[in-house]
Amino acid sequence: MFNLKGYNFLFGKKAVSPVIGVILMVAVTVIMAAIVGGFVYQTARPKVPPSMSSSLADDSLKAVGTDTSNRIAKLYWEGGQSIDESEFNSIVTYTDNATGEVTVVLDGASWIANSAVAMGTGKITLEWVDSDGSGDISPGDRLDFSQVSGSTTARVKANSDFTVKILHKSSEAFVADHTIRVY
Repeated sequence: MFNLKGYNFLFGKKAVSPVIGVILMVAVTVIMAAIVGGFVYQTARPKVPPSMSSSLADDSLKAVGTDTSNRIAKLYWEGGQSIDESEFNSIVTYTDNATGEVTVVLDGASWIANSAVAMGTGKITLEWVDSDGSGDISPGDRLDFSQVSGSTTARVKANSDFTVKILHKSSEAFVADHTIRVY
């Protein structure tokens, strides 16, 4: 038999149950995790660029008058999601023996569907070909780049290096970065 006579349950000599101690430690851990998690999830998530697939090629489909030896650099959008052109910047570097290296930047908001627009100093033009008439960059569309000489458009000359980079503004990531040598 147990003799409990004279034992004070409130201020007794026995320790608090180990189960209560474990519960208190778990509660403190959960509270600390909630505080740390609150700080972590309040930070801004990195912006993800749109998924797009593209390729750059030179082509003679657009001839100047009867001269079919001139080339044009074409950036084809092959896949991915549709996105408004104002979310892009185009950065084009064109290098040949006669003019040296020319780099121009054009805001995507200046791209005009199915018409050419001069880039930078007017030495390079960009023509956005909206294949489906949707008004946004979507698979099947392309960007045509050529060199401007004086008031006439001279297509990209043979043995020229042509680099096209398309920058997604909000994520500050390149969705296209291609270099070709036009032959």
